[in-house]
Amino acid sequence: MIYNNHFYVPLLLRLSNDVEENPGPRTISDIIDPMFTVHADNNQGNNSLFGLNAGKQCVAMSLCAIVYKEIKSVNIWDRSILNQILFLGNNLYGVISRSINKNYLLLTDVPEFVEMDNHTFHLQYSDSFSGGLFMNANNHPYVTLEHAINETFLTLNYRSCLLTIGMNTVAIIMPFPGVFKVFDSHSRDLYGMPSIFGHCVLISVEGVENLANFFRDTSSATNQNYTIPFELKGVKLIYETPRSDHENTHSVVINNYSQEPTGPCASSERVNEKEKVNQNFNLDRYEKRDIKLQKDREQKREERQAKKRKNTSARRQLIANVESPQDKQVRLEKERELKKASEQIQCSEKREERLAKKRKNTSARRQLIANVESPQDKQVRLEKERELKKASEQIQCSEKREERLAKKRKNTSARRQLIANVESPQDKQVRLEKERQLKKASEQIQCSEKREERLVKKRKNTSARRQLIANVESPQDKQVRLEKERELKKASEQIQCSEKREERLVKKRKNTSARRQLIANVESPQDKQVRLEKERQLKKASEQIQRSEKREERLEKIRKNTSARRQLIRNVESPQDKQVRLQKGRERKKASEKNQSTEEREERLEIARKRNHLKRLKLQKNTLDEKQARLGKPTERIKTISQSSESNTNSTLGLRIDTNSILELVRNFHSSVSTGPLYVCSCCDQLWYKHSVSPADRLRLTNRDICRYLQNKKSVDNIEWLCHTCNNHLKRGKVPPCAIVNGMKFPQKPDFFDLNELECRLIAPRLAFQKIFQAPRGGQLKITGNVVNVPADVNSTVNMLPRLSDDTGTIKVQLKRRLQYKSSALSLNIRPHKVMQAAAWLIG
Repeated sequence: MIYNNHFYVPLLLRLSNDVEENPGPRTISDIIDPMFTVHADNNQGNNSLFGLNAGKQCVAMSLCAIVYKEIKSVNIWDRSILNQILFLGNNLYGVISRSINKNYLLLTDVPEFVEMDNHTFHLQYSDSFSGGLFMNANNHPYVTLEHAINETFLTLNYRSCLLTIGMNTVAIIMPFPGVFKVFDSHSRDLYGMPSIFGHCVLISVEGVENLANFFRDTSSATNQNYTIPFELKGVKLIYETPRSDHENTHSVVINNYSQEPTGPCASSERVNEKEKVNQNFNLDRYEKRDIKLQKDREQKREERQAKKRKNTSARRQLIANVESPQDKQVRLEKERELKKASEQIQCSEKREERLAKKRKNTSARRQLIANVESPQDKQVRLEKERELKKASEQIQCSEKREERLAKKRKNTSARRQLIANVESPQDKQVRLEKERQLKKASEQIQCSEKREERLVKKRKNTSARRQLIANVESPQDKQVRLEKERELKKASEQIQCSEKREERLVKKRKNTSARRQLIANVESPQDKQVRLEKERQLKKASEQIQRSEKREERLEKIRKNTSARRQLIRNVESPQDKQVRLQKGRERKKASEKNQSTEEREERLEIARKRNHLKRLKLQKNTLDEKQARLGKPTERIKTISQSSESNTNSTLGLRIDTNSILELVRNFHSSVSTGPLYVCSCCDQLWYKHSVSPADRLRLTNRDICRYLQNKKSVDNIEWLCHTCNNHLKRGKVPPCAIVNGMKFPQKPDFFDLNELECRLIAPRLAFQKIFQAPRGGQLKITGNVVNVPADVNSTVNMLPRLSDDTGTIKVQLKRRLQYKSSALSLNIRPHKVMQAAAWLIG
């Protein structure tokens, strides 16, 4: 079975499914979806477009974005609208800066009335909220960023606001509850992060917490100072008609191009921008016309459908008066089939249209993203698309599984109805009993699966909660929290252990009582007396073992506490205190030695003698090593004697082995097995490591009669090797038990024995189910848990395979741990004729 070993390990590794995933910390890619980000062609720092105003207009451009969302919904903004807002904001900045004679604007410098493209708006501002960007709690008069956003949008019922973080100002617009649009005129990438070659962006964020985390992430990327101030002011707009009384108030009139753009392409850009503006502001008239046409179409459609329903009703009434019940039933059946077929056709057509539209939009969006994103952004986007595709495939698999289960339930119900009509009461009772057992087993499996899902969900929520707490708590709070969690975990483990112990004891008592009752009915008084005596002895032995275990635990705990106390004392005490402490220890030891009995004194002296003997052995070993290094002569025998003596002494005293010697043994083992079992024994034809073989030429020269036991097989370095076992037997003139001449030759593997994993399982007399894990240190495989060997009848398995006329035919076979399980451990296509040939060859 050596040539089949490569089938066992993959199968057993596949049966072990102990995989846990850690989702890790939340990043900016988890908050922002770049596919919903809109960007302009430039940003506010473009010198060729804005000249001397470049880099100073963030307050004016953010205010223009808030005003412009009343003219056109923020949900339909595109690149051209963002370009127009940049130019309008630049013009607004020029008007305000000239009127107040300032280069940099504050939130207190914004106007109360703004006229934009024949629309006059009255701006009402809320009180300012200020605080630190990374504050964890309110500290009057300063507040956290989450508190300021909630107060502005939820309590004061504002729909937009201006937010200044450090020296940068952005606009926040809430088109829907819980959904925020962030207008940032600075140089940003698609995730809102600062970028040298970035653009003005409009970013979509869901949730107040995500919005605050977004601003913290984008600010920490440019400034490592965690005391960044912020100021937030709500903005509410009221549409008004132009009035002359605005002259006495702080008002600004913005024309589309009151300030001409500068640069080499200024004239062509001005013409193109004017055409875009005229086209955008003519959309309102076109939208009204489209709405009116849509209403007319819907009204005509309703009239047409009402007329159709009326004609259909009349036709059905006429047919019902003349047709027989059988014809009516046939007609209704045909109508249902036609209706179902038409609905399926319509669904398929709609689905095709939806998919075509989706593919077209996806292609356009990918093309757009590919033109502006960096290689790192592209890699992140592709990774996210793979995850979405994987999740959608899982959802489709679950839907198909539900359909399959529904179909299975329907077939089962029909089969049960058929069985109930023909079976006898006894058969029905047996069947119901089997069904109850199967239902109970399936419920247990489902309970275990639900428990696993619940635990996974609990771990995920706990990880998220810990991540949230870690972002806001101080190091002292973190230390206190971790200490409390350790105590709670320890208490819960103790409670669980006590509950499990109680359940185990109750079950044990119940079984013991039943066994005793059974024994009492059949045993004689003499047997009863012998049994009770054995039970008393077993109970006494178990109590002694428990007492010794508790004593070892107590002593280990005392040693641990003593070591920790000594370490703590060494870290804080001065040399004088240390000397005083050691002197007190010597006095206590001397006093205890005076009070010792003769037996205790003899025991103490014996332990001291053994310690001294161990020290002498170590000194002797070091001396021999130095002598060997100086003379270059082997002293293996003396070293072996010293090592054996040292190991015996260590086992007697219960001391630890030197770490250096353990590392040396590990290194020797790794060097011994580094080349692998490549040496073939010429006598038994087995594979061995280098330290387990010796050349066969030496033995051939001493004894010519052994040549008939050797097969003249050469392997490494073109040398004929012999294993130590065969070598020892041949030296004594005996035939090795595993020699080839002794009938231990491996059979030649035939050409048709090229079987896959499942085909090998079908002809195996035992199916081994075991969990194999890879050790964390060393990488070797180890078995965890029980090993279950399930006997399999090869003859019945082979006879169940169908005989196919064509030898190249295959069939689908699934290998399950139990027949009532829904999932399978292995599912492959097998070749029946190959399985039959292999079984016949193995039996023959």
